[in-house]
Amino acid sequence: MANNRGNITPAQFERVGKELINYGIPANTQMILGMPGDTRDKWFDSLCQIFEWGFHSETKVYWYNLLPNAPAAHPDYMDQWQIETKPIIYNQSRLVTGKDDLIDKAADVIVACKTFDREDWVEMNIETRYLQALHNFGILRNVASYYRFAEGIPFKDFYKDVIDTIRMHDLGQEFDRQYSAYLNKLLTTRSKNNYVPFYWNKQVALLEPEDILVLHLLENKDELFLYLAILYDHDDLLRYQKDILIDINYNPDIGRKISMRYDWIKYFNNMEFGEFNQSPPRLNKRAEYETNQKDIIGPTDFTSSRILWHKTNNTKRKGDLFKRAALGQIDWRGEQRLVLKQWSKIPPASNP
Repeated sequence: MANNRGNITPAQFERVGKELINYGIPANTQMILGMPGDTRDKWFDSLCQIFEWGFHSETKVYWYNLLPNAPAAHPDYMDQWQIETKPIIYNQSRLVTGKDDLIDKAADVIVACKTFDREDWVEMNIETRYLQALHNFGILRNVASYYRFAEGIPFKDFYKDVIDTIRMHDLGQEFDRQYSAYLNKLLTTRSKNNYVPFYWNKQVALLEPEDILVLHLLENKDELFLYLAILYDHDDLLRYQKDILIDINYNPDIGRKISMRYDWIKYFNNMEFGEFNQSPPRLNKRAEYETNQKDIIGPTDFTSSRILWHKTNNTKRKGDLFKRAALGQIDWRGEQRLVLKQWSKIPPASNP
């Protein structure tokens, strides 16, 4: 291997993933972006392979920080792999206090090598944020899982088509423009003592880039699902996925009802890793569910959050409450926090 680091085999990863699911144990995965030997395509495929192994909840991605005494820092190794580094003060996002006490040291980050250039590095970062937002946060995880296990479309093919489509339209281009501007400024800043913040809509973002993208997609979810309908014609599934997402308009006092021709609630509740291979049977009468879920439900108790933003008409306060609850703890944001989970089936006799 290019980095001379031992790893467990893919088969072992998959086995561990299945065991964790069987025991109901949440897990997150850590990846390093910028490994010598990686390419843009290999990186994208590797992230999606994690989903194939059953690790869906949280994918944490770190830049390759080249430590002085590491084997990769040896001149012969750097010459062999044509490694280029850039001193970067990490974007501290939610940790920024305004006192700069957490952002005073630069790390030598690998931004190019023999197998990827700086433009690839930027694209790898952008595509990573889309995969985190769409899959880890659960915006499209159920749709992707259906097409993976019922239709046989690998996660990497599904998300490649989806991400390419989003990025063709204003919704994706707006995120790409602002995030790539930040990444390119990192690459061109001369002084290693300059901290480069990530600006979103002309304000310093005190959130991770994938958090920003999640909020951006949710704010424009009608537009997002219109683009998805271009790719996939299963309107019942897409409508279900759209309706179960928690957005700033959700009010637990009013609740939400969903109606579907296929019982997707039952279908995904009964889903086991890779164990179903067909659509749920089409119903003779539409299935209807309702919820007044009052909390955002995370994988562990400490990540749960109250849904309170409906109690204020102050726009800024509403947005702050939504962000705090929806995004959760920075150490654990996965397990479809933004998906409504407490559904009750409306008896058929009560259906209008």
